[in-house]
Amino acid sequence: HHAVRRDAGLFDVSHMRVIDVAGAGTRDFLRGLLANDVAKLNHDGAALYSCMLREDGGILDDLIVYRVTGEHYRLVVNAGTAQQDLAWMRGRCGPVGIVDRDDLAILALQGPQARSKCWRALPQLRDARCFAGWLRRITARMAINRLTRRGPLFGADPELLEAVEAKTR
Repeated sequence: HHAVRRDAGLFDVSHMRVIDVAGAGTRDFLRGLLANDVAKLNHDGAALYSCMLREDGGILDDLIVYRVTGEHYRLVVNAGTAQQDLAWMRGRCGPVGIVDRDDLAILALQGPQARSKCWRALPQLRDARCFAGWLRRITARMAINRLTRRGPLFGADPELLEAVEAKTR
């Protein structure tokens, strides 16, 4: 843990559940579902910590919600409560589309040097308005090409990265 507190560490947190919520009325649906107001998300890529509420106002789960585009949001919920969260949402969503995205992986880059290491590997994410541009599809090849050109980042083995890149072509 000292390495992460002093520098940066990369963690696979793919056990967390990603849920996409989209369609007409999504903002209003989320404003009724969450304790924090998604209207605060004033640009694509903005994120907000919130709690999903029960009808009595009690907390069902905590989560992070991202605005992908105007009426498309991405929620990241806890793995242990994901099925309960999905059922709760689907029981209240009306015409809003809810998609369980078990096809996505989540990597968390943490520590005081996390941003500089991320921007060195993927400089296109440095634009402040698009920092959460990672919500767009970033292919393994894009990241691996950048990593191998700039040398092994995060302790990655260049030969392993070359092998993974070959499989993603």
